Amino acid sequence: ALRCPAVAAVIADGSRFDIAATRRLQLAARAGKTLLVLARPLSDLTRTSVATTRWLVQTAVSNSPRPRWAIELIRCKGQALKANGSIFLVEWSGAHSAVVISSDVVHRSGKKAVAQRSSRGDRILEAKHQTA
Repeated sequence: ALRCPAVAAVIADGSRFDIAATRRLQLAARAGKTLLVLARPLSDLTRTSVATTRWLVQTAVSNSPRPRWAIELIRCKGQALKANGSIFLVEWSGAHSAVVISSDVVHRSGKKAVAQRSSRGDRILEAKHQTA
């Protein structure tokens, strides 16, 4: 699917993938000009990969019935990250069928969202996208 020009993106479980496996996937994504997102468990945080970016996704406290996540950029190949990292609060909008920036962030209410562990376990998202 990664090499197919008709496929825009692939999301897959990347649990326990080693660096060789992530490199093969990266090359296939580059060949097909496809976005690849690997979801990996928190226990894989120390495993190396060739991912361009690495994100830590955790559930966050929400004042609304909409699910909310704190998403932190923890690695960006070739870029220095801020000491505190880059954290984004997003939530699911059923009305728009999309993930949107949290209204607390948009309206700058100053309320802090506290990350909580999900009962299903937190996931690491890695995105690999190659443009030519």
